[in-house]
Amino acid sequence: MTNHRNTQSPRSRLWLLLSELWLDTEITTITRQRLAREMAKLPYSSMDIREIHEEEVAPVLFHNLYFNPAGEWAGFDEEWLLQECHRCFLKKSSPWARIKLWLKRNAVRMLTEDILTDVLNQMESIRNSKPQAQQE
Repeated sequence: MTNHRNTQSPRSRLWLLLSELWLDTEITTITRQRLAREMAKLPYSSMDIREIHEEEVAPVLFHNLYFNPAGEWAGFDEEWLLQECHRCFLKKSSPWARIKLWLKRNAVRMLTEDILTDVLNQMESIRNSKPQAQQE
């Protein structure tokens, strides 16, 4: 089994990147471009990234923007974040987890959908602009 809590695993790197969408700061154009470049290097489709965001990252960080009037803005503790995202990864197929995800889905999308869509569109543009030999 892959150790997703290793910061070098693709999934862990994606969790760390997606966590930036949940900081209580403005996500600038430069940040969006950096996120897109980094995500383009990972082996996940846009659909996979959306699913990982909604099922593994958002449940952990949702409270930072939705319930906390002065949320975290400097960055989340990596060890804690990876541990919690890994926990969600392991539990996401349970019926109770599915219900909780469904209940939060609209709020999660309201808080992050525009930025995530922009980042994923940029990621796809980066991937599509690479010569075929580099993509394989």
